[in-house]
Amino acid sequence: MMACQARLRGLSRLKAHHPDALSRHTFLPIVQTHCPDAFIQTYMARNILILALLGLLTAGAPTFAQEPVAPYDANLQRLAEILGALHYLRGVCGANEGQKWRNQMQALVDAETPSGERRTRMVASFNRGFRIFQQSYRICTPAAELVIRRYLDEGSKIAREVTARYAN
Repeated sequence: MMACQARLRGLSRLKAHHPDALSRHTFLPIVQTHCPDAFIQTYMARNILILALLGLLTAGAPTFAQEPVAPYDANLQRLAEILGALHYLRGVCGANEGQKWRNQMQALVDAETPSGERRTRMVASFNRGFRIFQQSYRICTPAAELVIRRYLDEGSKIAREVTARYAN
């Protein structure tokens, strides 16, 4: 049985590297003379089973209704990331604002009321913004203060643009 498996692997490798070397007509007689019938039937049954399972997996995949993506979702995700970064950096730089930026994020989530995947993406963006700067800054530096100023400007700009363009 092991010799048969080794021969099949060798023939498969030969076929992969030299496609013209073995045609179907030469492959089957070699396998039939060196492999018992039980092995051939098992080998073929396994291949048929794999193909049938692949067909079932691809054909029977259910589709779930997805929440529609708002045209400003990318902006909200960026704003959430900025809020996460500000939540961390303002604390490191001694602003003594407590949970101000986290509360701003919560207000954004409450106003948007996303569900499922959209909510998950927004929260992940906030956490990513927090973690990126948590890994880099342990103390307040001039670079951290510069990032804070730029993020305050960018966050304000995003909020103004989204409100002006999409508010009712």
